[in-house]
Amino acid sequence: MPEQAQTTTAAVVVTVTDGDTIRVTLPEADNREETLRILALDTEECYNDSDRSQKEIRKGGKPITNLGNRAKERARDLLSKGDSITLIFPDSSPIETAIDKHRGNYGRLLCYVELNDKRDFQEIMIREGWSPYMSKYGYAQPAERHFTYIRAEALAQAESRGIWSYRVFNGERFRRYERLLPWWHLRARVIETFRAYQTQDPQSKILNSRIDYEEICRKAEQEENTTIFTELRQMTLLDSEKAIVTSGSGKQPFKLFIPGMYSWEGQKILRLLEHRYLTTGYDGSTVEKGGTNYAYVNGPLKLYNGEPEITITKACQITDAPPQRQ
Repeated sequence: MPEQAQTTTAAVVVTVTDGDTIRVTLPEADNREETLRILALDTEECYNDSDRSQKEIRKGGKPITNLGNRAKERARDLLSKGDSITLIFPDSSPIETAIDKHRGNYGRLLCYVELNDKRDFQEIMIREGWSPYMSKYGYAQPAERHFTYIRAEALAQAESRGIWSYRVFNGERFRRYERLLPWWHLRARVIETFRAYQTQDPQSKILNSRIDYEEICRKAEQEENTTIFTELRQMTLLDSEKAIVTSGSGKQPFKLFIPGMYSWEGQKILRLLEHRYLTTGYDGSTVEKGGTNYAYVNGPLKLYNGEPEITITKACQITDAPPQRQ
């Protein structure tokens, strides 16, 4: 079956923030400015141009490193202010829909970038060792792009380029890619299973908490029973009896509400989340476990303070696979 065409739009570079984040204007959307979080890349952190004293600070659990600074410089070599580039979204939805739904935790657009000479920006950055092939949020689409990035990463590793020779460049401050990559691929396989299920059963009622957020909110207004595929991010204790699990993204908040933590079933729910899905503790610290974070959650939706949530009273409401259709 031929690959489906992907949605594209023109953009003009405004500035490069770091190796995987840029700001652009969109001529086809009234020249408004947008920040892009470029898919498939995860370069190391760099200092802000206005304050280079930050180079010992850790941002979001990642160290600010020499390679992060050099990745930004390389991105600026490839993406100069005023350059015309093409943004490619990972599906074929209308451009207005693509711009609306393909956004990350901080509201940034999620897309691939094609340079004005038609070269693939992601492939260059991966091939030169400025970034791993970041599959944490699913493999690149279509399949040929995924295989291109796999090959580019393997060649960079074989030649010890950039991050694959991190001790040479960064000294004692570096990321443990040998731990990150297996976890990313585990998560990606879970996402690929969901994508395959949606393709095989397009009439399914399973929603994605990121892509189908508006529909989730509509169903919550009607308090409909719904199955949602979502990323379980962190558990927070509300009091001695209740907890919430933050899901979805910061811009598209969705929660699981656990009302009876110390009941027998509540304890089963907590153990399931802790051992199988969550990779952060109650305080936001990273837990050394291999949880995928992703799960199918089923239950009655409702709005609480204007945000959708599902009440979890049984462990069987959280599963690795979509529930069987009746």
